[in-house]
Amino acid sequence: MIYKENYIHWLTNFLGASLVSKGDNVSVSDGVDIIYCMEKREDEYDISISERGKVITQHRVLNSKLARLYYILLVKKALTTIKYPLLNSIGNVDSEELLRAQLNSEGLENYYSINKNGIGKVNFQNIGKDRLYYLDNKNNAYDIFFVSSKVLSVFYTSIVRLKWYEKWIEQLSSIEDISSDLYPVLLGFSHEGIEIL
Repeated sequence: MIYKENYIHWLTNFLGASLVSKGDNVSVSDGVDIIYCMEKREDEYDISISERGKVITQHRVLNSKLARLYYILLVKKALTTIKYPLLNSIGNVDSEELLRAQLNSEGLENYYSINKNGIGKVNFQNIGKDRLYYLDNKNNAYDIFFVSSKVLSVFYTSIVRLKWYEKWIEQLSSIEDISSDLYPVLLGFSHEGIEIL
């Protein structure tokens, strides 16, 4: 069994959707036409997204803990609508002071850094060439790709997602010990340990 029986109810509440567990298979439906599945095969886990019976995305993960957490967060991200109230206006901001003021008005001050290396934050450097990246607790930088005309929009959406994803990981840590080494992958900044098929 991939998830312990006593976790199934908790995970169903966490996801807001029924998690069905049958032996080495788990699945969650969006209630319309998409099914998120994870299947254990020997020493690996296959995670797939199917739409109307056709597989549209498939990942393979070797680490069992990473697979369990990655799957749950993949489903949570898919089933949750995250709102970005500043998205239409943030691209027109023309000063760092105004940018900070807008981001902080949404309570995002702990999730970003501008022209400094903020550990565990989305970083924006605009001295010289623009750069967006996430910096983990070992000072590993994970670049966030963007089109130059959309740099502030991508910066903003990355910060908002980081806030939500960290909240979900914190909730999951109440049922499973989560190593900080897994954070970049669980937060969506790295694909280390995840094979996209």
